[in-house]
Amino acid sequence: MPHSDRSTHAVMVQYMKNNCKGNIKILDCGIGSGFIAEAIHDKIDGNLLNIIGLEICWDYIHNEVIKRQIGPIYHHLYDKIIDGPEANFAHWLDEKEDKSFDVIIFGDSLEHVGPEWAEHSLSMAIKKARYVFVNAPIIDYPQGPAFGNEWETHHLFWKKEHYEMLGGVYLGGNEIVGCFIFDENSCAHSKLKLKTKTEQDEIGHSTLDSLGNILS
Repeated sequence: MPHSDRSTHAVMVQYMKNNCKGNIKILDCGIGSGFIAEAIHDKIDGNLLNIIGLEICWDYIHNEVIKRQIGPIYHHLYDKIIDGPEANFAHWLDEKEDKSFDVIIFGDSLEHVGPEWAEHSLSMAIKKARYVFVNAPIIDYPQGPAFGNEWETHHLFWKKEHYEMLGGVYLGGNEIVGCFIFDENSCAHSKLKLKTKTEQDEIGHSTLDSLGNILS
């Protein structure tokens, strides 16, 4: 669904508030309705925030019928929104310099790509930001298309232990959803690594393109 599970937002924002000083540049991968930006603005002075949102589903940003169906929208809290094909995470972030962001967030979005590309996404994000937050289901949570959007289908069914094996530190959650933080220190000895161009081609261009499916 285009809604991030709010139950983990408080611990994520509190960690951000405690560890990011001064101006904070944030990339929200898969903004959906914008619930995460709302949670951040609720606890951190908006004058200190620069939040960029990526959303591959054009309808969530521009289709008034769909927007009425999905409920409250908080897109006005973003400084910039990149939507449609241009929001492809792999292509867009690969061009950015290392540590371009203080924070990158996958808010109930990483489960929409397969495991190989989930690891590739995390690896790239860790290079580009000081902190990477993942909010995701930690149980088998099947989901198909929603609001006519095929990209809402779940393809990743990692448990809490798998995120921890990759270097994620569990911040909190419930029996369904967990919040994890990744950084270079926590991932120093994990198996996370960027896919080479050859590996990307072997997985298939269609999978690479689907990295833009970062939907909440």
